[in-house]
Amino acid sequence: MYWPIPHNPYTAISPSHSHGFALNLSWRCVLRRRRSTVIGFLDHDIFPIEAFDPRAVLANQPVWGRLQRRGDHWYIWPGLFLARTDYARARGLDFLPGFGVDTGGRNEVLVLRDLDPESLVLPMTIREQVRGDGTVNESDYIERIGGWAHTINGSNWFKVPSKDAAIEALLSKY
Repeated sequence: MYWPIPHNPYTAISPSHSHGFALNLSWRCVLRRRRSTVIGFLDHDIFPIEAFDPRAVLANQPVWGRLQRRGDHWYIWPGLFLARTDYARARGLDFLPGFGVDTGGRNEVLVLRDLDPESLVLPMTIREQVRGDGTVNESDYIERIGGWAHTINGSNWFKVPSKDAAIEALLSKY
């Protein structure tokens, strides 16, 4: 689904704040009101490369996705974030960055406060070099996050030559 967001007061602050604002609007205005049992957020540059059942990964835990660690903080990256809707509604979601954490980091306090990251079954993340000499993360690598491929830098916020051909070659294998 695509819908434009209204004026974004965070545009001038940072891309992370702007992203968090858009995700918060999606949660508050669309997803929270749906009757689905599972909600999820996917980044624009992440693709499933294996069969995936969101209800299965949430059968025994309330959240699932890519674990982010920043110092003593942990949270689920909003580019691959699933939650049981009842759990998210009870705690609320806030995808704005917080002190020392990026987009989605405030959810550590709101959503994840009662959870131990070591007790959750989360996908492993592995970086895979797809081109170049390996010196530029945004250009030379993708991330394999469980059965997902995250192309990194899909919006080309870090100006590098396009890696579309390398990504298309990778995805054509599946």
